[in-house]
Amino acid sequence: MFKLVPPVAIVMLIIGGIMYFFAGASPQALSQAKSIITSVAIGLAIIFCAWIIVNTILVQSGIVKAESVLKWYEISCEVK
Repeated sequence: MFKLVPPVAIVMLIIGGIMYFFAGASPQALSQAKSIITSVAIGLAIIFCAWIIVNTILVQSGIVKAESVLKWYEISCEVK
């Protein structure tokens, strides 16, 4: 998630910014550029809030140790 989401968001923000810059007097193009930028911001907020919620539930329930918070999605089996 931390490897895929930020580059895609940056690319979409660049596309929205370029569209905003070149919109000129066209209200439709300006509206579409603002919509892209707003959608990227809302999407990032949803993705990272969902990650925080899942992470909090897993840590508080004891499924994942607090020191391995950023790697709860990796499965590891310890053989004794």
